Amino acid sequence: MSEAFIRAVDLKLARAKAHIVALNASIDKWKSENPATPKVEFLDGRLGYRVRIDYSADAPVEEWGLIIGDFVHNLRSALDNLAFGLARLHCDPPTRPRVIAFPIFLKEAEFRGKAGPALDQMPAQAARLIETIQPFKRDGSPMSGVPDSDGLVFLNMLSNADKHQVPSVVLMAPTGVEFDGQVEFYSEEHARLNTPPDTTFFGDPIARGSILLEHRAKNPISKVKGSFRVPLAISLRTPRGILRLEQTLPGLESYANLVVDQFRPLFSTTHA
Repeated sequence: MSEAFIRAVDLKLARAKAHIVALNASIDKWKSENPATPKVEFLDGRLGYRVRIDYSADAPVEEWGLIIGDFVHNLRSALDNLAFGLARLHCDPPTRPRVIAFPIFLKEAEFRGKAGPALDQMPAQAARLIETIQPFKRDGSPMSGVPDSDGLVFLNMLSNADKHQVPSVVLMAPTGVEFDGQVEFYSEEHARLNTPPDTTFFGDPIARGSILLEHRAKNPISKVKGSFRVPLAISLRTPRGILRLEQTLPGLESYANLVVDQFRPLFSTTHA
Protein backbone atom coordinates (compact mmCIF):
# COMPACT_ATOMS: atom_id res chain seq x y z
CA MET A 1 0.00 0.00 0.00
CA SER A 2 2.70 2.52 0.98
CA GLU A 3 4.46 2.03 -2.39
CA ALA A 4 1.58 4.02 -3.90
CA PHE A 5 2.67 7.04 -1.84
CA ILE A 6 5.72 7.45 -4.08
CA ARG A 7 3.82 7.06 -7.35
CA ALA A 8 3.53 10.82 -7.93
CA VAL A 9 7.29 11.16 -7.43
CA ASP A 10 8.02 8.60 -10.14
CA LEU A 11 5.58 10.27 -12.52
CA LYS A 12 7.30 13.63 -12.09
CA LEU A 13 10.76 12.11 -12.54
CA ALA A 14 9.61 10.34 -15.70
CA ARG A 15 8.15 13.58 -17.04
CA ALA A 16 11.44 15.38 -16.37
CA LYS A 17 13.26 12.67 -18.33
CA ALA A 18 10.78 13.07 -21.19
CA HIS A 19 11.54 16.81 -21.27
CA ILE A 20 15.25 16.08 -21.77
CA VAL A 21 14.43 13.72 -24.63
CA ALA A 22 12.14 16.28 -26.25
CA LEU A 23 14.66 19.07 -25.83
CA ASN A 24 17.50 17.02 -27.32
CA ALA A 25 15.31 16.08 -30.30
CA SER A 26 14.43 19.73 -30.93
CA ILE A 27 18.07 20.84 -30.65
CA ASP A 28 19.28 18.09 -32.98
CA LYS A 29 16.60 19.00 -35.51
CA TRP A 30 17.55 22.68 -35.49
CA LYS A 31 21.26 21.91 -35.80
CA SER A 32 20.70 19.55 -38.73
CA GLU A 33 18.52 22.09 -40.55
CA ASN A 34 20.68 25.12 -39.72
CA PRO A 35 24.37 24.26 -39.92
CA ALA A 36 26.60 27.06 -38.69
CA THR A 37 28.26 28.80 -41.64
CA PRO A 38 31.44 30.76 -40.87
CA LYS A 39 32.10 33.75 -43.14
CA VAL A 40 35.52 35.38 -43.52
CA GLU A 41 35.93 39.11 -44.07
CA PHE A 42 39.18 41.09 -44.28
CA LEU A 43 39.94 43.99 -41.99
CA ASP A 44 40.80 47.39 -43.46
CA GLY A 45 43.90 47.21 -45.60
CA ARG A 46 43.78 43.42 -45.36
CA LEU A 47 45.63 43.80 -42.06
CA GLY A 48 43.88 40.76 -40.70
CA TYR A 49 40.49 39.13 -40.95
CA ARG A 50 37.49 38.26 -38.83
CA VAL A 51 35.14 35.29 -38.89
CA ARG A 52 31.39 35.81 -38.48
CA ILE A 53 28.77 33.12 -38.04
CA ASP A 54 25.56 32.68 -39.97
CA TYR A 55 22.79 30.10 -40.10
CA SER A 56 19.52 30.04 -41.98
CA ALA A 57 17.10 30.36 -39.05
CA ASP A 58 17.39 31.60 -35.47
CA ALA A 59 17.38 28.95 -32.78
CA PRO A 60 14.04 28.62 -30.93
CA VAL A 61 15.68 29.50 -27.63
CA GLU A 62 12.45 30.68 -25.97
CA GLU A 63 10.77 27.36 -26.74
CA TRP A 64 13.78 25.52 -25.37
CA GLY A 65 13.65 27.72 -22.26
CA LEU A 66 10.04 26.73 -21.64
CA ILE A 67 10.95 23.04 -21.90
CA ILE A 68 13.79 23.56 -19.43
CA GLY A 69 11.42 25.37 -17.06
CA ASP A 70 9.03 22.42 -17.18
CA PHE A 71 11.95 20.07 -16.57
CA VAL A 72 13.09 22.01 -13.51
CA HIS A 73 9.54 22.26 -12.17
CA ASN A 74 9.00 18.52 -12.41
CA LEU A 75 12.25 17.71 -10.62
CA ARG A 76 11.60 20.16 -7.79
CA SER A 77 7.99 19.13 -7.37
CA ALA A 78 9.05 15.45 -7.38
CA LEU A 79 11.02 16.20 -4.22
CA ASP A 80 8.03 17.98 -2.66
CA ASN A 81 5.85 15.00 -3.60
CA LEU A 82 8.45 12.81 -1.91
CA ALA A 83 8.15 14.85 1.28
CA PHE A 84 4.36 14.52 1.17
CA GLY A 85 4.63 10.77 0.61
CA LEU A 86 6.94 10.46 3.60
CA ALA A 87 4.44 12.37 5.72
CA ARG A 88 1.70 9.95 4.63
CA LEU A 89 3.79 7.11 6.02
CA HIS A 90 3.44 8.72 9.43
CA CYS A 91 -0.17 9.87 9.20
CA ASP A 92 -2.45 9.51 6.19
CA PRO A 93 -3.65 12.09 5.42
CA PRO A 94 -1.07 14.41 7.01
CA THR A 95 -2.44 16.74 9.66
CA ARG A 96 -0.81 19.90 8.25
CA PRO A 97 -0.35 19.29 4.52
CA ARG A 98 0.22 22.92 3.54
CA VAL A 99 3.55 23.15 5.38
CA ILE A 100 5.00 20.01 3.82
CA ALA A 101 7.83 20.54 1.33
CA PHE A 102 11.21 19.01 0.79
CA PRO A 103 13.65 21.23 2.74
CA ILE A 104 16.84 22.47 1.07
CA PHE A 105 19.07 24.62 3.26
CA LEU A 106 22.59 26.00 2.96
CA LYS A 107 22.79 26.90 6.65
CA GLU A 108 22.10 24.63 9.60
CA ALA A 109 20.51 27.40 11.65
CA GLU A 110 17.88 27.99 8.97
CA PHE A 111 17.22 24.27 8.73
CA ARG A 112 16.66 24.06 12.50
CA GLY A 113 14.37 27.07 12.45
CA LYS A 114 12.26 26.31 9.37
CA ALA A 115 12.26 22.60 8.51
CA GLY A 116 10.52 21.39 11.65
CA PRO A 117 6.86 21.79 10.56
CA ALA A 118 7.46 19.39 7.66
CA LEU A 119 9.89 16.98 9.32
CA ASP A 120 7.74 16.60 12.43
CA GLN A 121 5.06 14.99 10.25
CA MET A 122 7.42 12.31 8.89
CA PRO A 123 8.78 9.08 10.36
CA ALA A 124 11.90 9.78 12.43
CA GLN A 125 14.08 7.77 10.05
CA ALA A 126 12.95 9.88 7.10
CA ALA A 127 13.58 13.12 8.98
CA ARG A 128 17.10 11.99 9.91
CA LEU A 129 17.85 11.04 6.31
CA ILE A 130 16.63 14.39 5.00
CA GLU A 131 18.96 16.14 7.43
CA THR A 132 21.87 13.94 6.36
CA ILE A 133 21.62 14.99 2.70
CA GLN A 134 21.19 18.71 3.37
CA PRO A 135 23.67 20.99 1.55
CA PHE A 136 24.96 22.43 4.84
CA LYS A 137 26.33 18.98 5.65
CA ARG A 138 29.00 19.36 2.96
CA ASP A 139 32.24 20.12 4.80
CA GLY A 140 34.41 21.46 1.99
CA SER A 141 36.52 18.30 1.69
CA PRO A 142 37.49 17.02 -1.78
CA MET A 143 34.99 14.18 -1.49
CA SER A 144 32.11 16.23 -0.07
CA GLY A 145 32.52 19.63 -1.67
CA VAL A 146 31.04 22.88 -0.37
CA PRO A 147 27.36 23.62 0.32
CA ASP A 148 27.07 25.97 -2.65
CA SER A 149 28.09 23.16 -5.02
CA ASP A 150 25.28 20.85 -3.91
CA GLY A 151 22.92 19.70 -6.65
CA LEU A 152 19.86 20.42 -4.51
CA VAL A 153 20.96 24.03 -4.10
CA PHE A 154 21.38 24.38 -7.85
CA LEU A 155 17.99 22.79 -8.54
CA ASN A 156 16.31 25.08 -6.01
CA MET A 157 18.07 28.09 -7.53
CA LEU A 158 16.82 27.24 -11.03
CA SER A 159 13.33 26.51 -9.73
CA ASN A 160 13.05 29.88 -7.99
CA ALA A 161 14.39 31.68 -11.05
CA ASP A 162 11.94 29.88 -13.33
CA LYS A 163 9.01 31.22 -11.30
CA HIS A 164 9.96 34.75 -12.36
CA GLN A 165 11.20 34.35 -15.93
CA VAL A 166 11.74 31.86 -18.72
CA PRO A 167 15.18 30.21 -18.42
CA SER A 168 17.66 31.90 -20.77
CA VAL A 169 19.13 29.61 -23.43
CA VAL A 170 22.14 30.81 -25.42
CA LEU A 171 24.37 29.48 -28.18
CA MET A 172 28.08 29.14 -27.50
CA ALA A 173 31.17 28.05 -29.41
CA PRO A 174 32.96 26.56 -26.38
CA THR A 175 35.84 24.92 -28.23
CA GLY A 176 36.58 27.96 -30.35
CA VAL A 177 36.68 28.03 -34.11
CA GLU A 178 38.36 25.10 -35.79
CA PHE A 179 40.48 26.20 -38.76
CA ASP A 180 41.81 23.68 -41.27
CA GLY A 181 43.96 25.77 -43.57
CA GLN A 182 46.52 28.54 -43.62
CA VAL A 183 46.98 32.30 -43.88
CA GLU A 184 49.18 33.52 -46.71
CA PHE A 185 51.07 36.81 -46.89
CA TYR A 186 52.55 38.53 -49.93
CA SER A 187 56.09 37.58 -48.91
CA GLU A 188 57.97 35.13 -46.71
CA GLU A 189 59.34 38.08 -44.76
CA HIS A 190 55.84 39.30 -43.93
CA ALA A 191 54.83 35.79 -42.89
CA ARG A 192 57.84 35.65 -40.55
CA LEU A 193 56.99 39.04 -39.01
CA ASN A 194 53.47 37.81 -38.16
CA THR A 195 54.50 34.78 -36.12
CA PRO A 196 53.00 33.88 -33.72
CA PRO A 197 49.53 34.88 -34.95
CA ASP A 198 47.67 37.63 -33.10
CA THR A 199 44.20 36.12 -32.74
CA THR A 200 41.34 36.93 -30.36
CA PHE A 201 38.50 34.48 -29.82
CA PHE A 202 35.17 35.95 -28.70
CA GLY A 203 33.57 33.42 -26.37
CA ASP A 204 30.38 35.35 -25.63
CA PRO A 205 26.94 33.96 -26.51
CA ILE A 206 26.52 34.14 -30.25
CA ALA A 207 23.77 34.99 -32.72
CA ARG A 208 23.54 35.36 -36.46
CA GLY A 209 26.26 37.75 -37.60
CA SER A 210 28.30 37.53 -34.40
CA ILE A 211 32.07 37.85 -34.68
CA LEU A 212 33.71 34.62 -33.52
CA LEU A 213 37.36 35.53 -33.93
CA GLU A 214 39.56 38.30 -35.16
CA HIS A 215 43.07 37.78 -36.52
CA ARG A 216 45.20 40.94 -36.69
CA ALA A 217 48.30 41.26 -38.88
CA LYS A 218 51.16 43.73 -39.16
CA ASN A 219 51.27 43.32 -42.93
CA PRO A 220 48.54 42.78 -45.54
CA ILE A 221 47.21 39.25 -45.92
CA SER A 222 47.08 37.75 -49.38
CA LYS A 223 44.75 34.78 -48.78
CA VAL A 224 42.96 32.82 -46.12
CA LYS A 225 42.87 29.28 -47.44
CA GLY A 226 40.97 26.34 -46.03
CA SER A 227 37.78 25.96 -44.05
CA PHE A 228 36.39 26.93 -40.65
CA ARG A 229 34.15 24.81 -38.45
CA VAL A 230 32.13 26.14 -35.53
CA PRO A 231 30.89 23.51 -33.06
CA LEU A 232 27.90 25.02 -31.25
CA ALA A 233 26.91 24.15 -27.71
CA ILE A 234 23.42 24.97 -26.47
CA SER A 235 23.86 26.45 -23.02
CA LEU A 236 21.86 27.79 -20.11
CA ARG A 237 22.51 31.12 -18.45
CA THR A 238 22.35 30.51 -14.67
CA PRO A 239 23.43 32.29 -11.49
CA ARG A 240 26.46 29.99 -11.64
CA GLY A 241 27.38 31.18 -15.11
CA ILE A 242 26.72 29.80 -18.57
CA LEU A 243 26.55 26.00 -18.47
CA ARG A 244 26.18 23.47 -21.27
CA LEU A 245 22.78 21.79 -21.36
CA GLU A 246 24.18 18.42 -22.38
CA GLN A 247 25.92 18.24 -19.00
CA THR A 248 23.72 20.34 -16.73
CA LEU A 249 20.26 18.81 -17.25
CA PRO A 250 21.25 15.11 -17.13
CA GLY A 251 23.37 15.89 -14.06
CA LEU A 252 20.40 17.44 -12.26
CA GLU A 253 18.10 14.60 -13.25
CA SER A 254 20.60 12.00 -12.08
CA TYR A 255 21.08 13.72 -8.72
CA ALA A 256 17.35 14.08 -8.10
CA ASN A 257 16.88 10.37 -8.80
CA LEU A 258 19.77 9.56 -6.47
CA VAL A 259 18.11 11.53 -3.68
CA VAL A 260 14.76 9.84 -4.20
CA ASP A 261 16.33 6.38 -4.31
CA GLN A 262 17.67 6.84 -0.79
CA PHE A 263 14.11 7.01 0.49
CA ARG A 264 12.58 4.15 -1.51
CA PRO A 265 13.22 1.49 1.15
CA LEU A 266 11.06 3.48 3.57
CA PHE A 267 8.04 2.93 1.35
CA SER A 268 8.49 -0.84 1.54
CA THR A 269 8.32 -0.97 5.33
CA THR A 270 5.76 0.07 7.93
CA HIS A 271 6.32 3.18 10.04
CA ALA A 272 4.42 4.47 13.01
